[in-house]
Amino acid sequence: MWRSSDPEANDRLQSRLAIVAIVFSAAFVVILMRAAFVQIWPNERLRISHKRLYEKAVQLPSRRGEILDRSGVELAGSVAAYSLYVDTSIVENPRRAAKKISGGLKLPYKQILYKISDSKKKFVWLARRLTHQQKLTVDSWNIRGLGFIEEYRRVYPSESMASQLLGFVGTDEKGLEGLELQYDDVLRGQNLSVHLLKDARGRPLFEKGNLFFENPRGANLHLTVDSEMQANLEFELGQAYAKYRAVSATGIVLDVQTSEILAVASFPTYDPNKPHAYQGGDRRQRAFTDVFEPGSTLKPFVIAGALNTGLVQANSRFDCENGRLQIGRRVIRDTHPQKILSVSEILAVSSNIGMAKIAARMGDTEVSAALKT
Repeated sequence: MWRSSDPEANDRLQSRLAIVAIVFSAAFVVILMRAAFVQIWPNERLRISHKRLYEKAVQLPSRRGEILDRSGVELAGSVAAYSLYVDTSIVENPRRAAKKISGGLKLPYKQILYKISDSKKKFVWLARRLTHQQKLTVDSWNIRGLGFIEEYRRVYPSESMASQLLGFVGTDEKGLEGLELQYDDVLRGQNLSVHLLKDARGRPLFEKGNLFFENPRGANLHLTVDSEMQANLEFELGQAYAKYRAVSATGIVLDVQTSEILAVASFPTYDPNKPHAYQGGDRRQRAFTDVFEPGSTLKPFVIAGALNTGLVQANSRFDCENGRLQIGRRVIRDTHPQKILSVSEILAVSSNIGMAKIAARMGDTEVSAALKT
């Protein structure tokens, strides 16, 4: 090291070097202390910044619960499916990749190319809920930037059986019709937030392009429906629907002791595995949504109300007008004309005229009260 022949100059140089050494040492100590502080004591601002830079959260629906018949037979369930995403920043040839994906998965080429060409997006969905075979096909292409997340796809093993009752779900696994819609909150459970780790350049880190996880599931739904009885009802109803070329057909089977629904069906029907291939009318559960005139099924309730109030007795007699009764501009007719009938006989032959006279004796208020009881 250079030294001056002047002792005072040497002293000044030594003093300056000591000051510089002290400054650098102090700076090093400050940096060391700051590093220790950051490592030991958590900092919310740094944590948020780190999370923003190196993690990406993806919201996924949980696995839906199963819908089961009264014996535990599965009517609706979920199977593993694979959803394809892309990190556009590391796709080497967007046009080639888009051509492969659109051709192999039967998706619109321009739509796929548009998604892949936007290099600013680090995570973009390309296709949801692919089959295992489709996943193997995509893996065989070895295209950098493509990855899979395992989700679940709703399936209906019995296809069209009880389809209007069960309903179906949309792309996001949200119930859209039937029991799937009515009990969506129960079946769906809570969504899952999946955190994808990213590197310093914001690219997702995944092993062999796949991300799997244990997905929480919703609760199961147990029905009173008996699948065997449901199948029999649908077979018989379908035969009648075709034989008489009906516009529609509906059937319900109830347990006479408990009024539990054992089977319910409507025709025309549809397959909930591919609901959008059918018209809206095919998906309607007519037994619950359509309005029907009660017809002769209403007569026992009216007679019960009349007997309960004491306005008639079982042997009270009414003139059934030989099958034709005109009231104002309206004419009430009986298919099988009768003259004088007791209340019991009116019910036995289902006389419209006899019932009209019993209801007229009761009045609007009493009839309404009888039907509400």
